[in-house]
Amino acid sequence: MKVIRNVNETLKDDLALELQKGSMLSIVAADFSMYAFEALRKELSEIEELRFIFTDPTFIQKENSKKEKREFYITKISEAGICGTDFEIRLRNQMTQKAIARECAEWIRNKVRVKTLREPIPTQTMINIASGDRNVHYTPVDGFTAADLGYENKYSKLIGIVKTD
Repeated sequence: MKVIRNVNETLKDDLALELQKGSMLSIVAADFSMYAFEALRKELSEIEELRFIFTDPTFIQKENSKKEKREFYITKISEAGICGTDFEIRLRNQMTQKAIARECAEWIRNKVRVKTLREPIPTQTMINIASGDRNVHYTPVDGFTAADLGYENKYSKLIGIVKTD
């Protein structure tokens, strides 16, 4: 057992060591960000599959809801998690967002299965990596974002992420 606090050692660094060619990655979290993909692009391109479960019912159409007009902004509710945290949304000096988004979308089409909970129920968030006979488990995780990986600063209520083998 090991505790990762995203200070001297980050979750990103630990995941980069654990992800191997052919690994099966499973994540249960509220958020997914293309910037987390960018941080682990090399390692994620070699995994067999990512199974992701959103803990908030983000993409479920509500019954008896009228067809809504298409809007071109992302609200500050659960859908905002797919674009990352406030730290990630800010404009960066690099103008690479479109290229990152395209590469991430292609990777998602090829290697990711996404599901979402139908109702907001208390759920343990986690990341699990299965490589051969070995399983590595990280819990709790807020989301799969650059800030949650320790790649960017974030105010978090989490004291540490527990890694078990």
